[in-house]
Amino acid sequence: MKNSFILFIFLIAFTSYSAQNENYLKEKSLILKNKYETLKKFSEIANIIDSDSESYWAYKYADSTLTTIDKSGKNYYKDLTKIYSAYSHIFYGMSYTRTVMSISRGGDYSLEELNKTIIKPFNKTVDLPNLSETELKSIYSIINFYKVSRMQRYNNMNDLFKKNILKNESIFKNASKEQAYKIASFNNKKLFFMIFAGLIIDIYTLNNKGVDDTIYNNYMQNILKLGEKMDEIPSDNTKIMNLKESEYYLYLLKSSEVQKSMLKLLINEINVLQKRN
Repeated sequence: MKNSFILFIFLIAFTSYSAQNENYLKEKSLILKNKYETLKKFSEIANIIDSDSESYWAYKYADSTLTTIDKSGKNYYKDLTKIYSAYSHIFYGMSYTRTVMSISRGGDYSLEELNKTIIKPFNKTVDLPNLSETELKSIYSIINFYKVSRMQRYNNMNDLFKKNILKNESIFKNASKEQAYKIASFNNKKLFFMIFAGLIIDIYTLNNKGVDDTIYNNYMQNILKLGEKMDEIPSDNTKIMNLKESEYYLYLLKSSEVQKSMLKLLINEINVLQKRN
């Protein structure tokens, strides 16, 4: 009788544990889908910005990398590196001709520097500090696009990026890898929002010169609403470390939904740019 009772308790505990893991797997799957679906569409229209043969190679690489993602969430960390790799290749492709032009003008830039923005997916076990750093590198590929495009916002973006690097380095020195990764992950998502919002606004402004103030303000309000969703994600390190796992993944899911919405806005503006030209 005693052994049956112990077995019964074990089965309940195991079922609860499995259900809990399934919940996290569900969140991971949804996060990957949010990142994958719109990013794949982005890879298909990036040629509007740069259609060099080298650029097409980069877009094709990004597309083929995305198709290998297991959207079940079972290989979550490795698949995240595929997302980051796709971002870096797309922005590499969008930056290529601008880089060549910058070099021809005698600019302080090189193809070697551009090549360094490319990220390859991880094939081995993913180390959390490296995963965080890889996410940051994917964000830098966006900033690099600003650099080679000689856009005014570059310096501000680069300053934000450098501050985020220092912040994350300090976190990984003073907390466990698991806790530090959670904090750094939220920091990176907020940085992504700020960088991407700037990119969207700049292209929208280019597409809508002389637009009525009301229309312009309404568009900005849409981006502000996305920013308000990002503000719901904790910034306080102690609060983040005390989050339940379920809460942590729900916040990550929220940020992935925001990123999906922002990428849709960018895709729309790039399509408008094509019609204008």
